[in-house]
Amino acid sequence: MLAPVNIKRGLMRLWAVFSILWAGSFLGMSPLTWYWYDAAWLWLNKPQVRVTEQGNSVGVCFATGRNCFDVIAPNGSRYVVKVADTETEASVANIVGLNPNKFSNPPQDPKGGWGSNDPYFVDLTDPWVVIGVSRSDWSLAKAFIVIAFAVPLAILALGYAISWIVKGFRPSTT
Repeated sequence: MLAPVNIKRGLMRLWAVFSILWAGSFLGMSPLTWYWYDAAWLWLNKPQVRVTEQGNSVGVCFATGRNCFDVIAPNGSRYVVKVADTETEASVANIVGLNPNKFSNPPQDPKGGWGSNDPYFVDLTDPWVVIGVSRSDWSLAKAFIVIAFAVPLAILALGYAISWIVKGFRPSTT
């Protein structure tokens, strides 16, 4: 004869294992999706950025461990960009593409007077700039996190609802 089975405890354990596997695999795979989404967007919509390294940097770019690049943004505005000396022209172009909010100033007037034709200065030596996470990525990240936890919670709620319905069909003990 079989021993009585505690279905409620067994289903609760099944739900716990499923939830851990679901959230772990879903959150483990989602960073790859964020990276590929951002990389594909950058490849398809790559802004035309021209970057040239300054040969003889002076002033703020003369610091040890720093280097300056002349950058012409897609809208034609000119910048002097200060970065770590490990950056190359290609990496600076990628940083410019990943941080459009820092490079959205209006183009300088070529016929302007004193100071109106000077390039804008952007300091990209802060460590967070190199991460390259744009604002749109965070909405995608939030959606993945909500889905990762909403599905197991919905299954738990459905299980409790079905249990409540089944208990309603039991004969009363009084």
